[in-house]
Amino acid sequence: MAEATLGATFSAVGAGMQSIYVDREALNKGLVVRTDNDAPASSAYDNDQENTTAMLENGWFLTGDIGFLHVALLA
Repeated sequence: MAEATLGATFSAVGAGMQSIYVDREALNKGLVVRTDNDAPASSAYDNDQENTTAMLENGWFLTGDIGFLHVALLA
């Protein structure tokens, strides 16, 4: 099922990957608030060894991931 979820989020062939950053606390409340990638509430454990290690429990990586649907309009 995880692979199907990823497949459904692919960009069009040749379009490349696009990312947006959202406020983690707002997302926990069901709100999508865009922010900069270096904002403290958006950077989490990405490229941060100390926070990555803190997310491990018995060998499992506990991300606490929450998803949302973002529809980008193409010009």
